[in-house]
Amino acid sequence: MWDIRDPRSARGWLIVTVGTAAILVGGFGPWVRSGRAWRNSYELVRTADRLGLVGEGAQRALAVSWYLVPLLCGLTLAAIALERPRLSHLGAAIVAVQVAITSVVALRAPVATGWGPRLAGSGAMLAVLGSLLAAGDRRRVRRARPPRPGPAEEIASPVTQGEGP
Repeated sequence: MWDIRDPRSARGWLIVTVGTAAILVGGFGPWVRSGRAWRNSYELVRTADRLGLVGEGAQRALAVSWYLVPLLCGLTLAAIALERPRLSHLGAAIVAVQVAITSVVALRAPVATGWGPRLAGSGAMLAVLGSLLAAGDRRRVRRARPPRPGPAEEIASPVTQGEGP
């Protein structure tokens, strides 16, 4: 997954990392002005739920799962660090879809919005773009790896016979 010799793959994972960090920072940034105070995304979701503005079904699922965004971002970053490409792609995709939907809803609301939804939405786009860039090179990087030695080659190697350096 993370082949430093392949600049496109390295750039892709760097873009995913920057996008995921932007989602985290944007989620805690100012989203909506309420009276004299700016509210971040988590305060906004809590307030909407308390006012009864969150309905049932998809709205409820989106509101409840919004609190999992920092955890999913952390797991995505951990999967990148541990070189787990499938988990990284899955985490980036789930977070990006959720953040993109929530950012668009906040930006289309008839209230004053801060930089939080813009940064989080941009981070979602970066995470998807970087994931696609890194995934596009995965097959080529895999083919470039030398084949593993078979059992017969392992037995005859100098290290197993005690002839090491």
